[in-house]
Amino acid sequence: MDRLDKDTEGAVPETQTEGTAQDSDQIKAANSQKMEEKRAKNEEKDKVEDGLLLAIHGAKIKFNAHLGEFKVLTDVPTTQGKLTGTIVEKQIPNFKFYDGFQMISLTEWQDFGTAKVQENYVLLKKSTLPGTGKMPGNIPPETGKIEFITSGQVNEPESVAAKGAPVPEQKYDEKCYCDRDFTEDDIKAIIKKLRETEKIKTTSLFYDENCTLSESDKTYKRLCEELNSMMKKHNINTCIRKIHFLAQSYHESSRYGTTLEYSSGKKYNPGNHSDAKAMEHTVEGDGPRYKGRGIIQLTWRKTQKKYFSYVLEKEPGLLNTKKIDELFDRKPLYKEKYIYYKDKVDDKGKKVLNTKGKPIKEKVIEIVDVDSASLIASNLYFAFDSAGWYWENLGKTVPTGENINLVADKDDVLKVSQCINGKVKNPYGLKERKEFTKNLKLFFKYDELCISKKK
Repeated sequence: MDRLDKDTEGAVPETQTEGTAQDSDQIKAANSQKMEEKRAKNEEKDKVEDGLLLAIHGAKIKFNAHLGEFKVLTDVPTTQGKLTGTIVEKQIPNFKFYDGFQMISLTEWQDFGTAKVQENYVLLKKSTLPGTGKMPGNIPPETGKIEFITSGQVNEPESVAAKGAPVPEQKYDEKCYCDRDFTEDDIKAIIKKLRETEKIKTTSLFYDENCTLSESDKTYKRLCEELNSMMKKHNINTCIRKIHFLAQSYHESSRYGTTLEYSSGKKYNPGNHSDAKAMEHTVEGDGPRYKGRGIIQLTWRKTQKKYFSYVLEKEPGLLNTKKIDELFDRKPLYKEKYIYYKDKVDDKGKKVLNTKGKPIKEKVIEIVDVDSASLIASNLYFAFDSAGWYWENLGKTVPTGENINLVADKDDVLKVSQCINGKVKNPYGLKERKEFTKNLKLFFKYDELCISKKK
């Protein structure tokens, strides 16, 4: 009896527990299935919404395995400060591929939007353009379609989750970057990770066609040498100062793609800019002669003269001990390229049209004669040293009234950007500059490792 009672008592809760566990498992399975269905539904919704984003100038593209960039060549209204893509952008110059691949023929855009810009339908991230292209040399053509990898628009998240963030493995001891040099591997990893955030595959340096650097200067070894030397010289010596300098210079140099401003510089000519006279642009052609150069695009004749005056004072041998007026005499000493695209015309001046009746674009290369100011773009030492000099020494002439190192110490991307880009409410590329700064902090493991931050 006792045995039976014990068995019965033992059996009842055991049976109840087993049943409860089964019910619980069924509930969990049902909930899990519902969550998966909801997640799939949300992902599909996000995918659809993402595909409806307007495609704009600078959007990343692909054609089969070839990656590149979309360029809007028509003068149209902007989206996020960049020209908006429409269905008229279907000429070969509209598509630049990083590996040298080039389109041969293109058809018509598919899956474009229903809204219009200047009477032309807008392009969306989901839009595609069938065509044929090939690599240089004796390589068979490829057929496929141009697809957008990104829309070109910048979405800035309020926070960046650590999971999946671009933080590379570090083989050395976990030390911060305060008062120590970067290694060549560090620089390679930094640029690789920054480019990955924009889905840029190439890791080449200063590859843009207008860049005047010699091939020997377009290496990670040389970049590492000049970057470390400049940072020591101009007291960019803590993690946060280095982070802000790298973020700003990476943006200003078009992802370390060039040391020369893309535009013609004519906007800086006397009569075209309110600051032209004050910045010593008094002769027609001074705009192109003294447009942005170096790793942070040092601009204006007056500013470039100030930098070389500093060089002559500190290291006159670098400029053959010439006087400043000899260096800036406007005589044609160096040649630079200004590259753009325009409508092709025939011998009678009429636009040449394609089979669809649309103007054909042709590439134009203008050669600009420049005096010694060109050295800021054509010599890697000057390209970086001029940036460090401006960063440390021109602080009192910029909106914040401070050495930019001191602004960087406060970790304010907006104010640092204003120091570089001018006293404007929203400096050009502010969202990108913020994104680069965030990703560099992750690479540096700034919050966890920086000894200066912990003080």
